[in-house]
Amino acid sequence: MAASTAARDKGKLSLFLYYLPIRVLAILAAIYRQPTGLLGRVQVNPAEITRWANSSALNNGRCKVNYAANACEDVRIHFASNTAFLACGDPVGRTHWYPPACVHDASKRSEASFRESIFKYDILSKRTTELRIEGLEGDFVTHGIDLYNFPDDSQPLLQPPYAEESH
Repeated sequence: MAASTAARDKGKLSLFLYYLPIRVLAILAAIYRQPTGLLGRVQVNPAEITRWANSSALNNGRCKVNYAANACEDVRIHFASNTAFLACGDPVGRTHWYPPACVHDASKRSEASFRESIFKYDILSKRTTELRIEGLEGDFVTHGIDLYNFPDDSQPLLQPPYAEESH
């Protein structure tokens, strides 16, 4: 009886090992075919996303929307010059390429869309200007910005011309 049980178990192990590469290959093919469907998914509660969608205005009667700069992730204000600096992205391009959300379809983005922007907003004149970074080749993706003033620097923060085109 023990010999027949051992033979049966050995046969099951042989079948398992025989079909193991096929199972592993099927799993890898499924992951390769739809990586965003199987990896990096987060359970999102729709109620949490939309809970403020119908909220009313509160203390923002003087707020204005700045349409010159889109998808801005970070703003730093230089109080001495009444200037705000904005690190802004490409909202359309990010619908095709945004790794934190497991969106990896770079073929649908234009090459230029990997060049995101920094804007200068003059708080007093309400003028928005896109800044150019001269001499920088390749991708430029903004995920933040910061300012640093040298203690012994008496030069103004920016000197005109800021850019060729103002909004």
